[in-house]
Amino acid sequence: MCGIAGIVSLDSKRTPPRAPLERMLNAIRHRGPDDEGIHIAPGVALGHRRLSILDLSPAGHQPMAHEAGHVLTYNGEIYNYVELRDALGLEAGQARGDTAVLVQALARWGEGALDRLNGMFAFGWWNARERSMLLVRDRFGIKPLYYAVTADALVFASELRAILASGLVDYEPDPQAVSDYLGLRFVPAPLTAVRGVFKLPPGSLLTLTGGRVQVRSWYRLPVAGMFEADPADAQERFEALFEDAVDLRLRADVPVGVFLSGGLDSSAVAAVASRAQPIDSFAVAFEKGGFYDERFYARQVARRLGTRHHELVVTAAQFRAELPEILGRLDEPITDLAALPLYFLAAEARRHVKVILSGEGSDEVLGGYDFNRIATRLRLIEEWQRIPKGLRDAGIAVTQGRIRALLTRLNAPTDRYPALRGQYIISIFTDAERRALLGPQASGLGDPRRYIDAAYADVAHADPFNQIMAVYSGSWLSEDLLMKADKMTMAHALELRVPFLDYRLVEHLFSLQGLTKVRGPATTGTKRMLRRAMRGRLPRSVLTRDKRGFPVPLAEWARDEVDWFADLFADRSGVGGLFERRAVDNLLTRQRRGEHVWQRAWNLAALYLWDRRMREQLPPVAESGREAA
Repeated sequence: MCGIAGIVSLDSKRTPPRAPLERMLNAIRHRGPDDEGIHIAPGVALGHRRLSILDLSPAGHQPMAHEAGHVLTYNGEIYNYVELRDALGLEAGQARGDTAVLVQALARWGEGALDRLNGMFAFGWWNARERSMLLVRDRFGIKPLYYAVTADALVFASELRAILASGLVDYEPDPQAVSDYLGLRFVPAPLTAVRGVFKLPPGSLLTLTGGRVQVRSWYRLPVAGMFEADPADAQERFEALFEDAVDLRLRADVPVGVFLSGGLDSSAVAAVASRAQPIDSFAVAFEKGGFYDERFYARQVARRLGTRHHELVVTAAQFRAELPEILGRLDEPITDLAALPLYFLAAEARRHVKVILSGEGSDEVLGGYDFNRIATRLRLIEEWQRIPKGLRDAGIAVTQGRIRALLTRLNAPTDRYPALRGQYIISIFTDAERRALLGPQASGLGDPRRYIDAAYADVAHADPFNQIMAVYSGSWLSEDLLMKADKMTMAHALELRVPFLDYRLVEHLFSLQGLTKVRGPATTGTKRMLRRAMRGRLPRSVLTRDKRGFPVPLAEWARDEVDWFADLFADRSGVGGLFERRAVDNLLTRQRRGEHVWQRAWNLAALYLWDRRMREQLPPVAESGREAA
């Protein structure tokens, strides 16, 4: 796990300057405190910050060159590097770690190597013979990769802040990305909140050849969702794949631990990991206690599994003091409150281990959240929409109370793919509120839901359950959960690994009908296969409890801190200049009245704080203008 950066001249004969690359590496020093490397040659400048996990010797230094002159700067882990080394016919002494194996695989197989990789990765591969650059991001977007194309160079890095630190790209908030953020709670790839800076989408690659930049997909999740497998066979294969996924992610030359919230997902990972080796587990709670303290369940699991258990309690004072730093470390604006305790938990874990396993992705691939209820509702919508509109309107007219309210909701909107309605559960601002905030410029911006429309269109052939899970996997999971997890853990140089996103496991699950994964009561009917696999291995209280995530007492705090929000929203520079003053003041007025708008206020505040931190970190620009690459 590391941080990468690079500058590639569009004119391959021109050598990029060193100073911008050094500033980029300084901006991501936290991602790799163990070592730094720079490679500069005609056409390319590559940099690397190393967090040593496999092959701790100097032989793992990056950027790493191949004998043919190709050069790799790489962030991530290839868990099956031992098997790939055997397939390449290499001895252990020739390629001790996954970086050396990846170099040989790319030199031997080119882009064909990607399908063989089991892991998380983002890398840049400079082909010295062809004088071309290849940028690659893993299948599900576990590792981030940002880029910008200037007048004379391609600039890329593991974090958005590093792109800006180069001094080669101006900082300007992107109104379209801000609109998308207000509508979705995240900025969907390929956009970022900075105009002209992009995210390489999950499962995509970028090529730069002859001064021409192209982006295309190298992987798409195969969503069949119509295969009626024998339940026993499907369950057996799931359990075998899950255990192997965890075992692979225990490969490390440093201590490994597991986040343990006491929920089903992290407990299942801990159960499998602890059977192979002694493991450290980590839990966090807020001092408020009650709903915000899940340590009772985490302790039950830790005792059952015999882990070395560590706990952390975050005080309100710590929370408030660290809030600006946390939002700045996110590197992108998101509204996910779970980032806050995760930041503190990662700091505590890093005191004991260098690698951590977590349960991200389980809900999206196994059918968690309330997918059962949503999918049932979607089927009801589809049936209702088949009735002629006149009859629907007549039915609404003659009903009353809750029935009428239900039918009215089912009746609108009618201009979108029906399954889209389920995505509204992640919205905070209504369309009207978003347009009011953005004012006249909103009419020239795309609807944030265009992104979700396209995602549903890609899986229109699947059953409703798999449609929802696939869309969430490609949106909420990659753009929010994984981004947040990477940035919060790497802020403390802690490598996070996610067994539920082993691509073999994910592909198996998406080959099955949705009802294989979700059926029955709202609580125990979700993630059926995982609950079955953990029977007898975890306490019953954990197997049957509701999903809670990382509860954060922000609602109580926000109600008492209206003046804090008002002071923040008074800033009219940066992103604040995009919003209509009247709409912002109206939000504050509603908050003072005690209306339930704290989530809206927090959504906007997270954006303001992120913007402020980005501007504070910008490098000074010489009067002569930006450096040429």
